[in-house]
Amino acid sequence: MTQHKDFVVLDMNACRDRRLVMPLIERYQTKGTPIYLPAIANWELLKGSPETLRASLELMSEMPEAFGFARETMYLKSAEMKYRRPIDDLVCDKRLTTNLRAVLRGIRDDTHAIDLDTVERARTFWKSRVENSVNILRQLEAVHRKELSQAHANEIRAALNQTPSNRSPFRAYLVEAIGGRDALAPFLVSMGYGFATARKAAAFPGFSVLHLFGLLGLALRWRVLGGADTAKESKLENDMADVEYATLAAYGGTLVSFDVGALATFEDIRSVVARMWPPTSSVLDLGG
Repeated sequence: MTQHKDFVVLDMNACRDRRLVMPLIERYQTKGTPIYLPAIANWELLKGSPETLRASLELMSEMPEAFGFARETMYLKSAEMKYRRPIDDLVCDKRLTTNLRAVLRGIRDDTHAIDLDTVERARTFWKSRVENSVNILRQLEAVHRKELSQAHANEIRAALNQTPSNRSPFRAYLVEAIGGRDALAPFLVSMGYGFATARKAAAFPGFSVLHLFGLLGLALRWRVLGGADTAKESKLENDMADVEYATLAAYGGTLVSFDVGALATFEDIRSVVARMWPPTSSVLDLGG
């Protein structure tokens, strides 16, 4: 199985920090390591005003060629099932990347104007995507609520609330909930995958598996710390964005973010993968 090519995932909350962005650009210039925004970053970018959008992209405009958009997780998962292999060559969304770089060059050259009609159409599209993901989160949280006893949930919560936070019981339960690597395919079937698709997805830690681990971790966090059934939609939407960032970064190797939730989910995914697939036999570079 071929080792995939590394890339960096940049969270939008870090894109205005020169201390973070410039070293990434230098890494691209010296090593060719691309910097990707997950597709859901469109949603985050477009929630603000045109002025906010422009300010968020200002630093990136200094080297447009270094940045790109990754494809939607849904597409990447489907492509893996189709080709039954790591899909490094399909991670980058060439159409969105071409558009992004054109915008960045326009900002750099002060020739770009924000098209408000285009922004509104994109907002509507991405809102529907996020709402669908929130529904999935609620379903997974209900699974944890059914399977995880309150006493065990209290133990996990107590460990998370330690200083510093102890995530070992949390991560151990994630593996326990799945049943380990041998039980991964049956677990996927229980989540609604077809038998053939589940076998394909469980063969290697690709996007299907990484995304599932991220969603399960987030749902477990809601089960232990507070139910998703009473949370505000905006909070759930932000948490779902965290999973998208963490999933893409777990495949690429590096997440640059100020978001504690995104970073925790990123490390949770890596931890579960490390338990199920020894690094020497994995297509995922766990060294970061």
